Amino acid sequence: MSLLIDFYLGKEPNPDGYMIEDILVNWTDEQLEECHSHIQWLFPLDEPSQYNPDAPIMTAEDIAAFRDQPELKSYAYATFLRMMGFYGLTASDGEVNIVDADRVKEWSSEFNHNFLRITRILKSMRLMGRPEYSEALWDVLDEISSSAFTKDTWIFWDAAALDPLPVL
Repeated sequence: MSLLIDFYLGKEPNPDGYMIEDILVNWTDEQLEECHSHIQWLFPLDEPSQYNPDAPIMTAEDIAAFRDQPELKSYAYATFLRMMGFYGLTASDGEVNIVDADRVKEWSSEFNHNFLRITRILKSMRLMGRPEYSEALWDVLDEISSSAFTKDTWIFWDAAALDPLPVL
């Protein structure tokens, strides 16, 4: 079993010493904003991070585990819900909705690291077997349609949410 899977199942901390439950339950929005290494652990990708050399890289075995194991799918959904709350959004029944327009304005007003985080979330949810939430987030981003969302931002988000994933 990989360290990523052990982290997700609450068996091991990430290299910074954080357990998944700590991040999901105990961290404030300010902690989520200020810490930059947790996002790669909550939303892993199948490629190296440009910003965090300790970030996990999902293997084909990790991807298959997330897609097949209900407990991992449940944690993937929990991480998604927590980050949607951070962004002033909520998710249920395959839909994402705005619940705090002021919070949405905070992160969507100018390019910042949250745009990169959103790209990661879009792609990771698909890799983890939860494409319905990636697509739902993409839909609400279209609804928000901030002028800060440049053409380049949309290109990245489109690719993350809609491009075909590798076949396992």
